Amino acid sequence: MKITLSVDSKESIEIGHSDLASIVRVLDDEPRYSGFFSALVSHPASQVRCAVAFKSCLPIELLKKLAHDESIEVVREVASNETALNLFDKSQIQAMIDRDVSVASDLADNLFMVCEEKLDGLIHSLLKHPDPRVAETAADFDANR
Repeated sequence: MKITLSVDSKESIEIGHSDLASIVRVLDDEPRYSGFFSALVSHPASQVRCAVAFKSCLPIELLKKLAHDESIEVVREVASNETALNLFDKSQIQAMIDRDVSVASDLADNLFMVCEEKLDGLIHSLLKHPDPRVAETAADFDANR
């Protein structure tokens, strides 16, 4: 995938994946950039997909695709995406919990982002997690809400 940056469509340079990831992180998370971010969901560099996975303006079908990414770092970014946490159904979130302990840990750390109607089910799933840190984080959140 070739990405170029141009000035007045005259002077252009090719952007490497590290620079592209930095640009994506800096761009505002706004619907006007949704098409650009959406085009990068399939970028070959996981570093770029990580930057995109944090953007809340992505359509749900692309957030779901990123939640199944081969890179665990991309999935962890989805676990920190408030839009994804509130739009995904229980089975999608459970699949993320089951995927890797680091994802489950991130979900437990981000319980404050989850809408009230999904919160009890997510806490219940995390309380049953075999990793004590995940279960303890969920229990602490539940006790303090």
